[in-house]
Amino acid sequence: MMLSACKMLFDRLPVPRQFLCFAGVGTVGFTVDACVLTILVALVGVDRYSARVISFGVAVTVTWLLNRQFTFAVPQGAGMRPGEYSRYFGVQFVGALINFGIYGLLVASFDTAFRYPALALAVGSVTAMFFNFLGAKHFAFRTSRRTLSSIAE
Repeated sequence: MMLSACKMLFDRLPVPRQFLCFAGVGTVGFTVDACVLTILVALVGVDRYSARVISFGVAVTVTWLLNRQFTFAVPQGAGMRPGEYSRYFGVQFVGALINFGIYGLLVASFDTAFRYPALALAVGSVTAMFFNFLGAKHFAFRTSRRTLSSIAE
């Protein structure tokens, strides 16, 4: 009964469903980011800051593809909307400034964060998530009713 009540609530309110999907995709993105970061730092010997820039780019591309398909349900026949990836990357970049700032502050200030950079990554990622969701929803994946109706025809 509780599950059906939750489903009914999420079906009526698209933002909670979208936010939960966004958070799920973000979890995948975080995992990709943390794995790439850890591999680059621990196995390849890249410094923690350069590795973070590389891991971010990989994670943004993965999350754009997943959010496009699942969170913001871009119809399959829609093709690429002009500037969509650029807008998404821009939103994520501003979110990354928030994320990187927190990451850098923690790595520079706390020995534990220095030894385990994925912990600093987690704190920065969660903090930036709220900005990123709103930017993705209202800017990167914006649609007009006309665009959606022409695709449906």
